[in-house]
Amino acid sequence: MHVAAGNHDDRAVLREYFRLPGHGAEPIDYAAQTGPLQVLVLDSTVDGADHGDLEAGQLDWLEASLAAAPGRPTALLMHHPPTRTGVPALDAIGLSVPARLALSRIVARHSQVRAILSGHLHRAVATSLGGRAVRTAPSTYT
Repeated sequence: MHVAAGNHDDRAVLREYFRLPGHGAEPIDYAAQTGPLQVLVLDSTVDGADHGDLEAGQLDWLEASLAAAPGRPTALLMHHPPTRTGVPALDAIGLSVPARLALSRIVARHSQVRAILSGHLHRAVATSLGGRAVRTAPSTYT
């Protein structure tokens, strides 16, 4: 199991219970290996907000992580979907436009990225970003 912080999560508590890297309230970004698949987890949460964003340092980390393993199939995992849905209320709480554009440029440069997986919308959506598949998971809450 690979945990990504969500917009209602406490990062320090996630770190404690799931033994995630980093300290306190800083973003939880990390790499994991699942067989031949590399999983890069990006923390898109913004404290106290519903929308998501990625800081420049996070994007630099992503670029460097992908550049270091160009032949390893990779999935990106993040809470906020990096694409528009066409539903204004959902788009307002998605990933910020600057982060979405930067992420699109990065994944377009790295062919080993197979998919970007997210949640947040509480519904399934299938689309693409930077030529890569994007899938959002429906809610597990019933």
